[in-house]
Amino acid sequence: MRLCLTDEFYATQIESLKLLLQKSGNYLENIGFELSMDHETDLQFIKLIKIYCNNIIFLEVFGYGDQNIFASFDLIKNVQQNLNYLTINSQSKLSSIILRNLRQILPNRLEYLSLDLKFSINDLEVLFKDTKNVFIRKLLIINRQESDDILPCIKKYIMKEKRVAYLAVKVFFISSNRVTTIKDLFHSKDEVEEFKLYDIQVTNYDVSRIQVCKFINEMY
Repeated sequence: MRLCLTDEFYATQIESLKLLLQKSGNYLENIGFELSMDHETDLQFIKLIKIYCNNIIFLEVFGYGDQNIFASFDLIKNVQQNLNYLTINSQSKLSSIILRNLRQILPNRLEYLSLDLKFSINDLEVLFKDTKNVFIRKLLIINRQESDDILPCIKKYIMKEKRVAYLAVKVFFISSNRVTTIKDLFHSKDEVEEFKLYDIQVTNYDVSRIQVCKFINEMY
């Protein structure tokens, strides 16, 4: 069973959702949701998922706020035994907090981890250092903080330690005349060949990205 909700839906349907999850939450395996500006509704929603849904395999979370961020961490920790696909998307100032807390709650193995955030290289390094025993088959990273080159960090902690099988990376750059460009590691032939030496296949970010609704359609 699966659930893919927008904030417009669950903001007005909390009570109905509670009744639904009481009956069928244990069968729910795939969830994607966007946290809204209505922090109270967010907290109620996350609480319901945490109470009634213990068998989540695919979790996709968009947006974080000061009031709901730690509740969402608790949810990830609560389902980590079955969790196999995790997507986190946030371009807020909370990206640093997200990375520094993920290191404590990731399961030891994931089929898929996608991080679409705005972070510094120091935050990424902390995550990699503290998750040395975590193997991720498919790792996707997009960093929207233009000034940091994260590739050396990825080579040091991911490539040389062979902690993934597939890797997709996209980085944003701002030129001297303030023009934003996007670099996909897949198009850097020399880098792709270097990763191959460590048995890591670099893939196209857009092709590799999995969205929960697409994931659901392919499975059902």
